[in-house]
Parts: sequence; structure tokens; C-alpha cells
Amino acid sequence: VALGSTDAAKDLKLVASVKTGETEATATFTFSIPKYAAKLLADDGATEAEQTLASDVLAYIKAAYNYAGFAGHNTASEIARVNALIDSIIGDYVGTPTESGANADNNGGVVTAVTLNLDSTPSIRFYTTNTSLALYANGRKLNTVSGTDANGTYAQLDVYAYALAETITFGNGGSYHISSFANGAGANEKALANAFVKYVESAKAYREQELAKA
Repeated sequence: VALGSTDAAKDLKLVASVKTGETEATATFTFSIPKYAAKLLADDGATEAEQTLASDVLAYIKAAYNYAGFAGHNTASEIARVNALIDSIIGDYVGTPTESGANADNNGGVVTAVTLNLDSTPSIRFYTTNTSLALYANGRKLNTVSGTDANGTYAQLDVYAYALAETITFGNGGSYHISSFANGAGANEKALANAFVKYVESAKAYREQELAKA
């Protein structure tokens, strides 16, 4: 199930049916990311990587709900409910990304705009007139999706590209780190950008932990 960030605090219902011969049994289960994260944070057997990821996911969801540009997706009462729910689990926790926005807008004129997209697959879009723009992280070329929307032509990286926790370099000059997205912008935008980066960093650390077990 893919959820947009501004829907990620909602309860999900799973209906499971098992049929044996003429007998069929149905059960309904309710799941929510905040409830699961709270359970994980209370589990003494959970690893540090798991608990950090749980905290950062909740901080990211809270930031997404408060992001001014997406306020229209949720009512004020829903935003307040989500804030209260998440605060009851992680308090005033705010994760700090490893990298800062020191290279803000240092894109060599290659990129004209950058946006965060919080749909079912969170992503970052680099708008450029160069339709063959290549993106790199630590020297490796990244897989991107190209497209065009109302803002122009873009190269897109989704949140599952763990390179989003690193500095992105462009094939013909310049670099960018996602934490610089909101430099000079309002508090909600800055909080969202930082929470997004910290979430990706924690997801990467958790992934590396699980791969090490294999």
C-alpha cells in the first residue's frame, strides 16, 4: 500500500478472508504507521536503527501535515489531531540531518528549480532545460525518471533512492543537497526538508543493517 505523506497518519483497514471447503472466515485488522511506530519505540528488543527510523518517520509525517503548501489536503482539525498524536509518541523530537544546506543553489545554472513531491512515492524533482541531465552521488550515476509538468522538464529521484541523503552532483556542473531546499524559506518548508532528509538517512541506515544480516 502506498500512502501520500499527508495521509500517512490515517488508519488502514485490512480485510482477510480464508476459505476451506464450504467454510469461509473473514477478519478485519486495523493498522496505522503512528501506532506501529509507538509499539516499536516501546520495544526493548528493537535495534537503535529501527527506533531511530520510527522516530524520523513520525517527524516527517508531522512536517508533511504542517507543510503550508499541502494544508489544503487536510482540515485544520486533522492537522491538529496528527500533531497531538505524534507529539504524544515522540515529544519534541526533531532529527538533525548529517549534511547541512551548505551548497544551497550551487547548481551551476543547470537546474532552474527544485520541488518536493509528497504523493504516494515521495520524490525530489530537478527542473532543467537539459533533457539528458545525469545525476550522480559519490561518483555513481543515479536512476531517474524524466517528465514534464506545469513547471517544466524535470529529472526525478524518489525516496527509495537512498542517494537523497547525499549530495547530488550534475553531469555538467554544480551540486545540490536536499536539505538546502528550504534555505531562506518559511519554518514549515525548512522543517519538511530537514525531516525528509533525516528520514531518508535513517531508512538507509536501517537498510544497511538488514543487508548486513544476510
